[in-house]
Amino acid sequence: MKKIVDYLCIVLMLIIINKAFAREYPPGSGGQGTWVVYRYSVDVKDPNDNPVSNVSVRMTAFYSFYLGGGQYYNGVKVVNGQTNSYGHVLLEGWVEVTDYWPENYNFNYMYVSVTSSDYTVLSSTNTTSQFPTASASFTVVYDRDGDSIDDNFELFLAEKFKPVLHKHSWDKQYGLSNVDWILSNGKSILKAYNILGQTVYSSSISYPSQIHKYLGTGDRDSFGSGEMWTYWKLDIDDSYRYQAAPVGQRPLYYHVYKEGNYYYVQYWYFFNMNDLTNQSTNDTWHEGDFEHVSIKVNLSLDPVAVNFYRHEGGRTVSPANCWWSPSNALTYSQIQQGYSSTRTHLHIWIAANSHASYNRYDLVYYVTADAPIDFCISLDPENYEDNVDYSPTNYDLYFEYDFLENLGEYEESPLKKASNGNYYPYAHGYYWFEHYVPKKFSKSWLTFIGNWGQYWAETCFGKSVSTKSPNSPIYDMLEKPSHEWTNFTEDYTQYGFGNPLEYSPFVSVAKGFKNDSPDGD
Repeated sequence: MKKIVDYLCIVLMLIIINKAFAREYPPGSGGQGTWVVYRYSVDVKDPNDNPVSNVSVRMTAFYSFYLGGGQYYNGVKVVNGQTNSYGHVLLEGWVEVTDYWPENYNFNYMYVSVTSSDYTVLSSTNTTSQFPTASASFTVVYDRDGDSIDDNFELFLAEKFKPVLHKHSWDKQYGLSNVDWILSNGKSILKAYNILGQTVYSSSISYPSQIHKYLGTGDRDSFGSGEMWTYWKLDIDDSYRYQAAPVGQRPLYYHVYKEGNYYYVQYWYFFNMNDLTNQSTNDTWHEGDFEHVSIKVNLSLDPVAVNFYRHEGGRTVSPANCWWSPSNALTYSQIQQGYSSTRTHLHIWIAANSHASYNRYDLVYYVTADAPIDFCISLDPENYEDNVDYSPTNYDLYFEYDFLENLGEYEESPLKKASNGNYYPYAHGYYWFEHYVPKKFSKSWLTFIGNWGQYWAETCFGKSVSTKSPNSPIYDMLEKPSHEWTNFTEDYTQYGFGNPLEYSPFVSVAKGFKNDSPDGD
């Protein structure tokens, strides 16, 4: 008898609780029928506890009706809202339960989420509730590239240190290019080759997102690799090789990431051509040229190290030994060695046509190599060195840019279990060994796996030598160590890091650094 009484007490309590949440009527209902209401009070703030307005928030509530005969109806109530100037929103959802109240109605649970794609949630409290009335809070950052760093802060850092790019008078490039511009209106052709070197795809590009192309099988994708080896390459129209993007469309790209107690601010610049035909013995060249520098910044937002990247390596320089100015004005007049709170804009000297990045008065890269004695009569001994104007006397030239543009971030495509029990990236209905896509509002071409242009190459007796065009910035140069997307090698020696002695099929290779040769400039 006691068990029956206890059971009836529990049922009565549930009825009372359910009724307690059913004594209201939705606005405009006229009081007809029996209703329940689900309420979520939500507050959204930034990491500094400031309210964030215009953030989209969604409440999803789950309930059920017993229909009899062992059958249930499972219902979902979704309510969307947006935070006000106080960072607050009250989400209310009404459900009529007249025919099922109270015994055949049951509230299951509800949850709340931030749905604005412009924001990333850093932390949250009480986002799931077993009761139909609840409160939740979110801490968010404005984060269109999905790296959990406030985009406004990233831009602040990029603006604080934005550099001056010094140009050599020998450089054949009219100015900086724009990847979106070169990937539009037929200025480039996307090509794919199989293991035999046969062309399996060739098509003109009309807009940037077309650089992501897959060929109907899991083996050929310009953003991933499958079981069949495929090589992708961009072919820039020859008439645009030396062109700059139009004035007003010339970006200086930047990328910011955080590791430990340091931020890293990278500046990337893109050229349509790297043409050393007048500077190298073998007239080497390649289309497409990504170059960059990286600044290591402490939590006080002062630089502690700068990496200047060149060819297949780079060199770390103390901010005290770099050259800075109060603005990014195109002039030598206010340039001084040593960083200060009033001199925050870095100066970079760009080598003629190779576009390697140097600190002022650094030793310059050179390579000498003997060609093998065989039937490779087209291959001559190589003799090349970078040419940099550290103190021009007759020219004062710069690579100008019109705006800063965030490259964004990337992520691996979602993993899915395959028939062999292993998990692989899954995209376009196929499994891949690797497959990456840009995050959110990042540049659509960021994860292109191919080479950014045609290039010079010679092959003899199974050996080859080439000046391959670069991969996209994110790939950290899997075959070469120069693209450090989320790495920062610190090497303060005058020769720096990278640039190994590999120049097959040449023999007696010598690589190193020397004083910049006079060029009469």
